[in-house]
Amino acid sequence: MDSSRFTNRPNEVWEWLETHLPKETTAFLRTAYSLAQKYHEGKTRFCSPDIDPPPYVVHPLRVARILAEEWNQKDANLLATAILHDAFDDTLITERSETETELRGVMGSEVFEAVHLLTKPYLPSTQMTDVRFERDARYFKVLFEAPRWVRIIKLADRTDNLRDACQSADLEVWARYSQDTIGWHLYLARNTSAVAEVALFKALIDGERTLHGRTPVWADGRLVDPIAAQLIPEKIARSLGIFGLALRGDLFIVGIRKRTSLSHQDNVKEVLLNLEGVPYSQLHLVSISDEAIQDVHNSKLFGN
Repeated sequence: MDSSRFTNRPNEVWEWLETHLPKETTAFLRTAYSLAQKYHEGKTRFCSPDIDPPPYVVHPLRVARILAEEWNQKDANLLATAILHDAFDDTLITERSETETELRGVMGSEVFEAVHLLTKPYLPSTQMTDVRFERDARYFKVLFEAPRWVRIIKLADRTDNLRDACQSADLEVWARYSQDTIGWHLYLARNTSAVAEVALFKALIDGERTLHGRTPVWADGRLVDPIAAQLIPEKIARSLGIFGLALRGDLFIVGIRKRTSLSHQDNVKEVLLNLEGVPYSQLHLVSISDEAIQDVHNSKLFGN
């Protein structure tokens, strides 16, 4: 990650957007920014313990900048939605009617509906892990059916979250974000954008290098969840052509090349189902696109 692109100062991010986007676009985005400042007033973003917590609004602004600068997404409604994507976050639906009415009236129905799609259903913090997992599964099912431009915003959001978690050096936050990314977001990216898929791969690698002094990959660049990787001997994983692993509760997710034949997929399942010591009751194979794998290698994201 280019460190010059990562800042905790909202005005710096806004200045970049205002400088590099057409005036008619920034006029619309200025309205979105004003609403975001209002909705996130008093909220702060997690950060390294040795600095003062930045205002939360810096996060959605950075998401908009990732989309505009790094992923070449310049549509005004898309960028406005990025700036407002957390407008309803952690708010009971019974308490947000005024915000919904204002956002729809000021920004229009397309932005409003997109923000609604990007908002996870509220869960009290006391909910059990399996309940949270079911909520997330339903949420991502809805996202898979959402317009592509909405999905791209979600992936940029996750990219910034990973970068932020790395900067904060909070190992607990990093573990949660990185495992969620492998379990959910990479699968969404495969069906949405090769650029986003590679950006997520790179953020994962950067974080592991920075926080743990290593990367969750083998020498040939096959990405794995380091916790899940301990469950399968490397020799077996290589022989099966596994590119990624993630463990979520009793669900074990295995990534393999997108063009893998059905017969080989059946072989992968058979071997893993008969492998002792792997604590899962559900096995789910997902495909990783050749484009993302090739881009990772061409970009030398794992070093020279």
